[in-house]
Amino acid sequence: AWAALNIRALGRLNENPARTVLYFSSFIAVATLPWFLASNPRALSVQATVYVLGAATFATVGQTLLTIAYQKGHTLLVSMLGYSQVIFTGILGVLIWNDRLSGLSWLGMVLVICSGFAVTRFIRPLPASGRRSHI
Repeated sequence: AWAALNIRALGRLNENPARTVLYFSSFIAVATLPWFLASNPRALSVQATVYVLGAATFATVGQTLLTIAYQKGHTLLVSMLGYSQVIFTGILGVLIWNDRLSGLSWLGMVLVICSGFAVTRFIRPLPASGRRSHI
């Protein structure tokens, strides 16, 4: 929530989404560097390195699009619909890796879906200028 509110505030200041993502990615890289170095990075194969770089590329694209959504859309709606990733990853885990989800996992998915419907039902439309209104 703190990050979403800060991204929204940066959008109100007309901050470039690419710059926001650059700072976010740089902070994450610096913050995780000690753990990466402690994990024996030489053990990464070429294939694993390609996978990590691919994941980093897609994460950067995703974070850029998410930043634009937070800056131009309804923060509450974007945040709420972001939880749909729990549903997609849960279902993909069942379909691809034959995961067995607990009853609590299924209940959580139902709550996310119901919350998403509630938010989309009761949220006020954006003003014509595209700027965010209060919820």
